[in-house]
Amino acid sequence: MHRPMSPKSTVNLSIGREFGYVDVEGAAHVLGVSAKTVRRRIADGTLPACRVGRLIRIRLSDIDAAFGPVTCTKAGAA
Repeated sequence: MHRPMSPKSTVNLSIGREFGYVDVEGAAHVLGVSAKTVRRRIADGTLPACRVGRLIRIRLSDIDAAFGPVTCTKAGAA
C-alpha cells in the first residue's frame, strides 16, 4: 500500500511524463513501490537513472524495461 502523492510529486510526474522522465517519487508511484525501493534499484544498477544537478531522473522506458514481465515455469519442471 502506498501513500497518496503530494501536489509537488503530481506536478513532477506530469511534467516528467511529457519529456519521458520522472523523479524517484514519480517512478515509485508508477511502479507501486516505495521511493526507497527505487533508490535501491538505482544503487544496485537494476534501474538506470541520471543526475541533473542534485535531481535524479529516470526514463519511463527504463522503468518498463527494468520491471518487465516475469516468465513463469511449471512447478516441478526441471
